[in-house]
Amino acid sequence: MSLIKKNIWTLFYALLISSVLFTFAISFKAWKKNTVLDYEIKQEHLVKIISEALHAQMISQEVLLNILGNQVIQNIENSEEIKNIPIFDNLLKK
Repeated sequence: MSLIKKNIWTLFYALLISSVLFTFAISFKAWKKNTVLDYEIKQEHLVKIISEALHAQMISQEVLLNILGNQVIQNIENSEEIKNIPIFDNLLKK
């Protein structure tokens, strides 16, 4: 009888330890998956924000250069000599 009791308790402890380890493994895997997924989502949002900011900066520079180009063309059309325009010097300094 004591042999059966000993085997039952051994079986109980083996099942208990294996179920705790299994639960820990599943929980850790789910936690790691959620952590990695959150990190990837944050990185995607950060890249999107940076790309939109860079795109807006490039568009504003393009508009500024178009305005400057139109002013230069008007200056050239109005005068026959081409003179040094200080606006270009200021742009090169930046």
